[in-house]
Amino acid sequence: LLDAQPTWGSGLAAQTTIKEYSKAVQDTYLPCLEQEKNTTVAGLDAADPQYAQKKTAVEEVHAKKHNAALDELTALATRWSEEIKAFTATQKK
Repeated sequence: LLDAQPTWGSGLAAQTTIKEYSKAVQDTYLPCLEQEKNTTVAGLDAADPQYAQKKTAVEEVHAKKHNAALDELTALATRWSEEIKAFTATQKK
């Protein structure tokens, strides 16, 4: 995430980018997934004998996409934290 020769300024710029990405995922992508799920479920025929199965399948796909997005954010935050620790350690030398 940081440049080959990171500086405090490049680190702050990267942190800003990471926070913006996280906010976009939480404020835009996740609500979009929710809307997509709700629209798909609303389009199902409640009289269909397989309605419950279809609804469950839609909800499972939604949960997988939602969890994958959160897992990606967590992995990014973990990697960022590790890089900050490494950068801080080099500055103490």
